[in-house]
Amino acid sequence: MASQLGSNETKRLTARDWHPVVPALIFVLATYAFNLGLNTALFRLQPVLPGVPQRAIVAAPLTLLGAGALLGISGIAMTYSLSLFVHAAAESTGHTTSATSSAVGVGQFARVAGVVVGGGIATALGFALLVVPGFVVLAHIPFVLVAVVLENQSIEQAIKIGHARVRTDPVPVAAVTLLAALGLAAVTAVGVYTSLVPPAIEVGVGAAGTAVVLLVGVYAFTGLYRRGARRHGGI
Repeated sequence: MASQLGSNETKRLTARDWHPVVPALIFVLATYAFNLGLNTALFRLQPVLPGVPQRAIVAAPLTLLGAGALLGISGIAMTYSLSLFVHAAAESTGHTTSATSSAVGVGQFARVAGVVVGGGIATALGFALLVVPGFVVLAHIPFVLVAVVLENQSIEQAIKIGHARVRTDPVPVAAVTLLAALGLAAVTAVGVYTSLVPPAIEVGVGAAGTAVVLLVGVYAFTGLYRRGARRHGGI
């Protein structure tokens, strides 16, 4: 009986520890640290790179090497916490199975990082050059991320899965993609007004706003992914 109670308590603690809010908070803090590191690096480069904007920015008392280290560490924290958030979001739906594990191996982590970095660049270029390609990329990348995180798929296979999910639920996917794009646009618009406030507030609002929009979007896409997986007899 005591053993059973201990087992139940362990399960409750585990479920609470992996609540989506926990990795979400870590992701927000890591995003702020990443922005701080980036601003510090730009600040240190102002004297030697004339192309860098000469304006007041928030900078930590770090050297250029220290800023680079902060960028690397916070980038790793962002990627790992985002992976944990995907697992927690999937668990919160109540449809977890023993096939999924919150452990992230080195190879899997590298693929997640590749999806995040490559997807971010592709999305930005898509919106900058032509708006429609940006929406297309934004509709596929979250599914690719979830497939890599939950099923440990290769990037090639994850892209195929993502394309299948988009074709299966085009209307919900389009709606979530549009809302995510509008959310990012709103954060950018708010950034125009926060340029009138102290730089520390501007960086904090921008980092937190961007992180929250991304997390909400990933949560919604994770739900769509799991619904499609159950429909096809998957996880």
